[in-house]
Amino acid sequence: KNIGIYHHIETMGPPVFAKARRLPPDKLRLAKLEFEKLQGLGVIRPSKSPWSSPLHIVNKPDGSIRPCGDYRALNSRTIPDKYAVPNIRDCNALLEGTTIYSTLDIAKAFHHIPIAPEDIPKTAVITPFGLFEYTRMGFGLRNAAQSFQRFMDQLLRGLDFIFVYLDDVLIASRNQEEHEQHLRTVLDKFKRHGLQLNIDKCVLGRPQVTFLGHTISKEGIRPLDSKVQQIRAFPQPRTISQLRRFLGMINFYRRSIRHIATVQKL
Repeated sequence: KNIGIYHHIETMGPPVFAKARRLPPDKLRLAKLEFEKLQGLGVIRPSKSPWSSPLHIVNKPDGSIRPCGDYRALNSRTIPDKYAVPNIRDCNALLEGTTIYSTLDIAKAFHHIPIAPEDIPKTAVITPFGLFEYTRMGFGLRNAAQSFQRFMDQLLRGLDFIFVYLDDVLIASRNQEEHEQHLRTVLDKFKRHGLQLNIDKCVLGRPQVTFLGHTISKEGIRPLDSKVQQIRAFPQPRTISQLRRFLGMINFYRRSIRHIATVQKL
């Protein structure tokens, strides 16, 4: 059930155009199967659009693939959406006085957001087996994160026991009874709006959970011990690439490191 949130693609300049990329036979077969599945679900449809982006194949950890558009050219002409996506440290106030937690992961999250009808042609992807356009939000589109965050914020507005970062949801409660009620409230909303969960990625009713690379408990938020150990064990950078890698590691936890701006300048 849509709640009035659409993904808009406001662009500057003329349509972008691309030619179909060749695929090895095994990838071509898998891409066709995935596109047939997406078409059956109403996520894509055949297109006559003047816009086209090349097909990009993402190899998933389980050996399957995720075909999507290589939208770099389209994204370069897309006006950025300034809607705020939260930071994990923003949930400090939520955790005060809480002792029990659940984390939920939404399945095929982006496909819940319809593309604004006037912008559907801009999503067209050219493949060796035809031109297709997305009716639902796909991967790789600029501002997709902002559109989904806007959707989740509106869907769960008024619930002061929840923190949402895109398709990851944290529920924090003071006790077991309250937590069960909180879970029922959230799951009922998801059911009414057709949202399904990745059950294997959900953790329910725990005194401590992992959320967005951090440990959440009644003590508050702290970086994962395993990540802290990786940073401590990182050898002294001797090349620019090693330095960039190290800075990338610590930048993820920049709000947990005192005087990080001074350290990075040095």
